[in-house]
Amino acid sequence: MVARPGDYRRSSYQANAHGKDNPLVTAHAEYDRLGRDGNQRRRAYRALFHSYIDDDVVRGIRNALNQEFVFADEQFKDQIEAHLSRQARPRKRGRPKSIGKL
Repeated sequence: MVARPGDYRRSSYQANAHGKDNPLVTAHAEYDRLGRDGNQRRRAYRALFHSYIDDDVVRGIRNALNQEFVFADEQFKDQIEAHLSRQARPRKRGRPKSIGKL
């Protein structure tokens, strides 16, 4: 997409990270909790973008989103499936193995 988050013209990054005026951006509660004042919030917001996300993790997130499944460990997926009665992961391919002869 872009090399840096601020390069994407439809991003709220410039407003949140640098305080640039954008009438389409409204601060929300999570942003306000980043600091006591605007300088602290902008600094903390910029720090969120200093870490690198591994390509395998990005690929996993994209696959989960595209298939509408949960991106998490197996235990959490088990909990989601039990609590919501909804499939949280792709099923194994192919037909189920037969249990025995009828």
